[in-house]
Amino acid sequence: MTPARVSVVIPAYKAAATIGMAVHSCLADAAVSEIIVVVDGPDPVLQDAIPKSARISTIVNPSTLGAPAARNVGLRRANGKYILFLDADDYVEDGLITGLLQAGEAEGADIAFGPYAFALASGQRIDVSIEKSIGRPTPASVMKAWFTGDYVPCCSVLLRTAFLHEIGGWNEAFLKNQDGELMWRACRRQPVMASSTAGCGVYVQGQPSNRVSGNATAPALRQQVDFLAHVESELTPDELLHLSKEIGTMYYRLARLAYYNGLIDIGMDAEAAARRRGYDGHSGSIWHKAFASLLGLRLKERLCVRLHKAERALGVLRPRVRLLSGIDQ
Repeated sequence: MTPARVSVVIPAYKAAATIGMAVHSCLADAAVSEIIVVVDGPDPVLQDAIPKSARISTIVNPSTLGAPAARNVGLRRANGKYILFLDADDYVEDGLITGLLQAGEAEGADIAFGPYAFALASGQRIDVSIEKSIGRPTPASVMKAWFTGDYVPCCSVLLRTAFLHEIGGWNEAFLKNQDGELMWRACRRQPVMASSTAGCGVYVQGQPSNRVSGNATAPALRQQVDFLAHVESELTPDELLHLSKEIGTMYYRLARLAYYNGLIDIGMDAEAAARRRGYDGHSGSIWHKAFASLLGLRLKERLCVRLHKAERALGVLRPRVRLLSGIDQ
């Protein structure tokens, strides 16, 4: 039996309304030999909504296990030389996977990256050029981009399946930013990387309740701060010097997210770590920098919470571009 070229694994939770688009977008790509939908806990409505095709298989977890575990279930079943993970409300366009496969095979790559877009709840779409996001992909450029929020979502990342097994698959203990943690372990192995400019992977924002991933609780954000400290401890002095500003940026983003969610102690720890890494002042929009400088980051974010509550009460919907960093997944 000839192995499948590309396996697509789709973890799905309460995703009956979107699973059809996700699956059909993959069926339209000739490079996809199999699609494995992992239903994360019995859901008859969702199971009935999964399109029927000889290329589709469905696995139903007996209980809800979470995104990393659901992805590992699919990984263990996958036959493809390469594998792509797609959330159940995301989709791919215009031969993205074929382009990734061609780039990966041409370079003998362990990981291939492609163009992507953020589809916001407001209806706005932000397309991102892979050249501007990470440039020519190397472990160093990919990690630098990840620390500053220019991560490539997993809907546009193709991995060599054997390589993913070698690094241990997805970390099932990780509560948030699982693909960032995965990419960190991958980059420490100095993988061969490639990129493609074909097609697009569309990462849909705004339906966290329908995602298997997504978590802004105290345990999740504390884990992120602790993980970043662990990353620092693993870097050589030269690597740490080279990435100090970028690591500070990620600590700062964590501080913003923690303050916004009322997690003051975590926010203070993350902000202090950012300053320790030499992160001065504030970054973001002119509005944010002005008010954060005037009021302090903590108070500014709490005022944002009140503003957003008022907007929701009035039915105002604005794009939340600031939520597009890797730590906010």
